Amino acid sequence: MSRLKQFQEKQKKLSRFQALKSIFTSAAMTVAVVIVAAVAIPVSPSGSIDSVEAFTNVVTYTVNITDEDNAIMMDTLCVRLENQVEVYENSLNLGVNSGLFDNLNPETEYTLRIMANKGYGLEVLDRVTLKTAERTGGAITGINLLSEEDAWTIDYSIGYFISDPFDEYKSVQLRYATKFDSEPDYQFYNSLSLDELGRETFIQNIYNENQQINIILEAINQNDEIVELDNVTLHTPFKFYASMGIEHVTNRSVSVYVWPEPVSGVEIEYELVLMRLGYVIDTRKIVPMSHEDEWQMEPQSSEITFDRLVPETDYTIMLIARYSDPYTLAEVEKTVASEEFTTTPDFDYDIQVVEETDHYRVTLTITPQDAIYDYAYYNTFIYVDGFYQYYYYQSFTFETIDDTLYVSFEIYKPAAEDYRIMIGITDTESYIHFVIVYTIETIQEG
Repeated sequence: MSRLKQFQEKQKKLSRFQALKSIFTSAAMTVAVVIVAAVAIPVSPSGSIDSVEAFTNVVTYTVNITDEDNAIMMDTLCVRLENQVEVYENSLNLGVNSGLFDNLNPETEYTLRIMANKGYGLEVLDRVTLKTAERTGGAITGINLLSEEDAWTIDYSIGYFISDPFDEYKSVQLRYATKFDSEPDYQFYNSLSLDELGRETFIQNIYNENQQINIILEAINQNDEIVELDNVTLHTPFKFYASMGIEHVTNRSVSVYVWPEPVSGVEIEYELVLMRLGYVIDTRKIVPMSHEDEWQMEPQSSEITFDRLVPETDYTIMLIARYSDPYTLAEVEKTVASEEFTTTPDFDYDIQVVEETDHYRVTLTITPQDAIYDYAYYNTFIYVDGFYQYYYYQSFTFETIDDTLYVSFEIYKPAAEDYRIMIGITDTESYIHFVIVYTIETIQEG
């Protein structure tokens, strides 16, 4: 075989190898793209039609929506009633929704659909087909919270619809009761008399503490029998407790106390956010202490300090909570508390502490004279059974000498062997303006 033919044969083999390599590479890239796309698709929201009723010219419904991955685009969640010539639509919220469509055509077939858009167009979460007809019955058609979600007690407006074309009912009523999730049964029901021609009533002063509310619409027929027309269960808004307070502010730092309360069955992540001029300066994660026994849960305080701040500067500090709503499964970010503060002016100080036999002699000076601090003080704590216990406090007024604030005092040693003495300066016009300038601490060995 000539060299030319050998070269041509090698080129053919190389071309076939490169073609196969290209095919396998393309296949691998296709697989990789499919895997990435599968990971990016969120969990589908869930929507269920819990009840639906059709009357002469009215369709009522109760639906429940959950959205674990916040997949639903805002303002696209709705319930739609339609046939070939008619289309009606009501907006929905996450959770339990009740409503109605009226002024419909009698003896007409309709399809009720729960619709939502996750970014790929409207999708159907649930559907049912029904036909309007003249019949006796009724339904709850609206549950609207009238109070702030964080109020101690809350009020609801309850919509209802009664159809009684054959005069079968002597009266109608609404009964409602509440219970905690841990309780097995509803103990006491309140009753409200209703007007058959009315469309709305109110339930008031519901204790807002993560409770279930059971609402029953009933009729009394001509034989004095109770007929249940509709039954809806919902939850009061999810509520938890956390608070924040500024402990003290200096020229270069702020210390904040946070009290996050754990909630049984719900993981809540807390974060402190420090901001200046609308920009985030620093953040700190806070993990609340958990308890296996929910009856032993108590808020555990944490002190968080942000330092390296700028003197005489305005800041905002916020406590943020992030959690999955146990009733709607939606991811929630909520500002629990927010406070503004201003760091104090810059200053210099000099402190001298001389130990004597039974006391300490302290000399403290501060410059400049216009520093906001006007008192020096000390706190004494004694160490007992592994803990420091408060023992004594005393304060002293500064004197002005030239352009310097000056104070001198004595601190007598406590009888205990182990103690801590904290020397500080404070502004009597604001309890959060104080600085610890010196600490004496002694723990005897052995």
